[in-house]
Parts: sequence; C-alpha cells; structure tokens
Amino acid sequence: MTNEELVLRIKAGEDVRENMEQLYFQVLPFIHSMAWKYKGQAEIEDLEQEGYLALYPAIDAYDMARGVKFLTCAEKWIRQRMRRYIQNNRSCLRLPVHSLEKVKQYQQFVSAYVLEYGQEPTGEAAAKGLGWNCETVVDVRKSAELMITLSLDAPLRDADGAEDTAWKDMLADEADPAEEILGKMQEEQLSTTLWGMVDELPGELSEMVRRRLKD
Repeated sequence: MTNEELVLRIKAGEDVRENMEQLYFQVLPFIHSMAWKYKGQAEIEDLEQEGYLALYPAIDAYDMARGVKFLTCAEKWIRQRMRRYIQNNRSCLRLPVHSLEKVKQYQQFVSAYVLEYGQEPTGEAAAKGLGWNCETVVDVRKSAELMITLSLDAPLRDADGAEDTAWKDMLADEADPAEEILGKMQEEQLSTTLWGMVDELPGELSEMVRRRLKD
C-alpha cells in the first residue's frame, strides 16, 4: 500500500493505529535521513520520534488532489518538528562555561592579532600568544564553530510566526557558513576593539585618529 493510500485511510478514520504504524515504518528511512542531518545536535532516536509525531499535522495538511507525494508535504513538518526539538533542548547542547571563556579569549586574541599584523594567526601563533598547546587551540576553534552552527540551525519565522527555514539555509552554498559567520564576528570584534583603543587616547588625539580612520 502506498503512503498516499495509507494517509487517505487514516484521514477517513480507518484502523488509524495500524495504518499509522505501517506508514511510519514505510517512511522511516526518509525520517532517518533527515534526522541524520542533525547528528551531534540531538540523539537520532529522539529526532526520529519527533519525525513520527510530525506525521500527524502532515496528514491533516495533505491534499491528494494537488497531485504531490505525501513525503513532499511531510518534509516541511518533519524538519520543523526536529528543529523545534533541538531549540527546546538547547540547554543540553550548550558548551561548558570554561569552554565559552576560552572561545572568548581566542576571539579577543584573534581580533588583537589581526589589528597588529593584518592577518589571522596560525594555530602555532595562537597557541604561543595564549599560552596554550596546539591541541587546545584546535578544540577551541571547533567549539566556536559549534556555537555558530547551532545558531545557524535556529529557525526563522514567516509572517504568521510559523517556523519556516533556518538561517543557514539562506546562505550561499559556495561559502562555508561557519567560516563566513566567524569571520564577520571577528570583524565586528576587531572594530569594537579598535575604536575602544582610539577612545582611550589622550586629549584631542582621539578625535584626530577617528577622522583619519574614517577618511
């Protein structure tokens, strides 16, 4: 029996429990493939359960007369349900305080380094400047990228307030989203650091430097 036929039976109230079970097992490979995209952000089994629960509103919204496959309709509902689950359980995904502090230290160091040398530091330079070993620098960079990835997975909302897509889905495929956003964050930090240093210059020197930098 096709997915569409099962959906019609469920909507008609025919053996709902049995038909729902059969439908779930038929679409489970699809749900699993969607859950796999969020590997590392939540347990696959939990996401698959969310995918199952998403089938109910998908069934209610499905209109066979439109001539589209059920999974084409269900995909949006499954994706939204999984993302909402991740957002609601974000506290389980937050980095430890000491990791956040290291990320902040690293970003501040990078901003200062770029200000002085005009380029980002290598792993060895960052390790030496921060007094860390290279392995720690690698771990901190990964933590920074994880924070960005989680933020990019946060859903956008449409005009009706419904979750529609994620920030990362709005970015160009050619670019590395995490790298691009991290670069923008560092640019903002650099600007803040630069103007903060300028403001601390004595007397009229601060205003002179500001005019020179803006020209």
